Amino acid sequence: MQCNKCGTFVQDGAFCPACGNQLNTMNQPMNNNQVNQNNVGTITVFRIKQFKGALIPFHVYIDNVYIGDVKSEVTLPYNVYYGHHQVVFKSTEKDVIQEVDINEFTPRVTITVEAKFGLIAAKPSIISVTNN
Repeated sequence: MQCNKCGTFVQDGAFCPACGNQLNTMNQPMNNNQVNQNNVGTITVFRIKQFKGALIPFHVYIDNVYIGDVKSEVTLPYNVYYGHHQVVFKSTEKDVIQEVDINEFTPRVTITVEAKFGLIAAKPSIISVTNN
């Protein structure tokens, strides 16, 4: 895991050993006041409703931390500190990476994905990345 404040790579723990930044993020959506006061934003992953491949989950990682699986018509919000983040969608067919910047001007980002079918199984395909 990488500290979102100073960039130090941290093996484990709740705080960065270099700057003391808290590494844990709460997996609860925050209101506008909480977001602005705490330098915390939200990355939300939404998978559109599809009949084909609806039961095949994509594993979602933000900054190398597993945050959950998304199936058809599932929304998965995750709070992060301001900074540059890497969102990875993993499937048996292909991994897809999306880079996202969260800051005071764009504290909330939604990534919409769908299932595309490859040779063997469904693979994630990013439809849009929007600032909310």
